[in-house]
Amino acid sequence: MTSLAPTLAGALVASVLLPLLLRAFCEFELSLGAAFVVTLGRSLAGFAASAVITATFHTAVVPTAATFFLLPGLLSLVVGYRLLKHLAQPVPRLARSSLAQAWLEPELAAPHAAAGEWNRLLPSVRMGVAQLLATLEQSERVNVPGAVAEGLPGLEALADRVEEAPPPSPSGRVAQLDLVAGIRSLQGALVDLAETAWRGDHRRELEHLRGLDEIHRALARLESAR
Repeated sequence: MTSLAPTLAGALVASVLLPLLLRAFCEFELSLGAAFVVTLGRSLAGFAASAVITATFHTAVVPTAATFFLLPGLLSLVVGYRLLKHLAQPVPRLARSSLAQAWLEPELAAPHAAAGEWNRLLPSVRMGVAQLLATLEQSERVNVPGAVAEGLPGLEALADRVEEAPPPSPSGRVAQLDLVAGIRSLQGALVDLAETAWRGDHRRELEHLRGLDEIHRALARLESAR
């Protein structure tokens, strides 16, 4: 156990640095726990290989430097790569889409923003709708039902957050309820889209989905609320 202590310590230190380096240079993200699994797996693979080589050649010839250092190193890299490939995820990025950008531009140009929680909530709604539209715009029609199924829980969570948030102002309560209704209406339109996407080009329907206009108008009113 004492001989494994440096291995565990090194794996712990490396697991803190690995997510930062991975995100900075490779645009992948890794949780601290997953990073510890990767670094510990690499270290244990190299440790085990060294132990096997030492035991194998203990009563025979002395292993060469290539055997003693290269083989454990290669095994460690292979194990680390396989774990990293399985656990690392691409950094989420908003796909480039003219339709999605049209939803984001009003947020960037808005001269005033509601205070408090709404400073986070309104951009979240814009980003959530834009990301879903971009995903659907780039999806083949056979993949639309799956993309809709993945996007609906996020819209449901946004609708709940908007509904439960304190009104940004007395005059903003109506716009808040309109925004919730718009998101709910968009959810229903997406279900319909998932059921009919196989019939033709679903992309032409995206700009005219039920609920989008209501969401857009409600967002504009809430962004100007004091």
